[in-house]
Amino acid sequence: MVLKAFRALGHEAYPYAKYYQQNRWVEDRPALDQYDWDLILFMECNDGDPQYPELRITRARKTACWLFDTSYHADRYRGLVNYFGFNHLFLANPLTIQEYKTWGYDNVHYLPYACDRELHGRPLEYPKSRDVVLVGSIRSDRTALASEFGRHGTKLELISDVFREDYINALASARIVVNQNPEAGRGLLNMRHFEAPAAGAVLFTERHDNEPNIAAGLVPVAFSYETPAEVAAFVKHFMSVPGKLYNMQKAAQDIAFAHHTYTNRCQEILATVFNERV
Repeated sequence: MVLKAFRALGHEAYPYAKYYQQNRWVEDRPALDQYDWDLILFMECNDGDPQYPELRITRARKTACWLFDTSYHADRYRGLVNYFGFNHLFLANPLTIQEYKTWGYDNVHYLPYACDRELHGRPLEYPKSRDVVLVGSIRSDRTALASEFGRHGTKLELISDVFREDYINALASARIVVNQNPEAGRGLLNMRHFEAPAAGAVLFTERHDNEPNIAAGLVPVAFSYETPAEVAAFVKHFMSVPGKLYNMQKAAQDIAFAHHTYTNRCQEILATVFNERV
C-alpha cells in the first residue's frame, strides 16, 4: 500500500522486501548500488522475518523508518534504530515518542496506520447483517469484554480467522465495530481503526487509546468508550434511528478517505523528510 502510494504521487519507488514468511521477493529486487537513492524507508518486519541489515550501507540522501509495535517490542526496535541510524523516525504509537526522545533521538514524528480506498473501501449500501462486532484474534480479555457487553443488553459478536477480502467484508457487514487493544499495545491505534470506517462501519475504540492520538493531532474517525455500557446506550438509541447511523458511517468514511489514506501518510513523510508538498 505504501509502495502504491509513493508511485501514485509520481515517485519511482522500489520494494526491497520478501513476501511475509516466504523466500520470494515482492518484485524483482533492486540492486542497492544502482542509484544514489533519495530515500530509504524502512518499515518494521516482525515474526522472525529478515530485517535487511544490508540497507545500512546503501547510499541515500535520507533514511527513515516507520514503526508500529514499539510498545510491544521496545528493545528490538531501539536496537534496530541504533543499528541503522535513521535520519527520521515515524512512530504509530504516540505514547512512545517521548521515550525515544529521552534516548536522544530528535527527529521523531507521529504517523499512524491508514487505509487504502481501493482495498478497504466498501459502499455504504453493503448489506449489514451484523449489529456489533469485534474482528480479530479471540483472547480471554475479548471474551470477557463480550460477556460484559451482554450484561448491558448488547451482543458483541467476535469474529476471528478471516483475512484479506473476507476480513474487510466482515467489517463492512457490521453496523458498529468495537476495537480493543491488549494492555501492552496501549496508545497504538491498530489498522482496524482506519479500515473499519473505510469499510463503512461506525467504530468504537477505547478512550485510553484514542485520547493520546487526538492529542497528537489525529483527526478522530472513531468514538471513544470507557465502558461497554456507553456503547450499549449508543446502540440502543441509534439502532432505532438508522438514518442517523448511516450518516455517521458516511461521515467516518469521508474522514478516512480525506485524511487517513496511505497516500496521505506518504505525503506527510515526504513533507517531513524533504519539506516536499504535493
